[in-house]
Amino acid sequence: MPCGGKGHRVFRAAAFRAFSEERLFSPVGSNVVNLHFNVPGTTTPAVVNGFGAVYTDVDRKKSAAFEYFDAKNKSLGKFAVPVSKNGYSFLGVAFPSPVVARVKIVYGNRKLRPKDSKKYDVAVMDDFIYGEPQPRT
Repeated sequence: MPCGGKGHRVFRAAAFRAFSEERLFSPVGSNVVNLHFNVPGTTTPAVVNGFGAVYTDVDRKKSAAFEYFDAKNKSLGKFAVPVSKNGYSFLGVAFPSPVVARVKIVYGNRKLRPKDSKKYDVAVMDDFIYGEPQPRT
């Protein structure tokens, strides 16, 4: 499940509540990740029927979102993560068949930094779920 960019950081942080074990995900050096799917154990590009995740600390409408794309890079829709100040939010979208080749994930309106002012909404992802990757046809 390559994500592009500089990767993800797994960290423990007092600023965010963890939904499960205290392991939270955030991109390094950006607030956006383009997630591509592969057939497990291979580098073969794949599609899934959906993707969802638990976020923590989404404070503002439309600051965190998913946009789903098919194998031809056509947008299948953009969806905002629900607001839940200092709490948990879940966003997941399922399609009738495996058509999702990429998910653009936006983690708030600014990359995560040690000290942020209240004008920014930074968010982190906790758990995520997706359908079994199938080879693209």
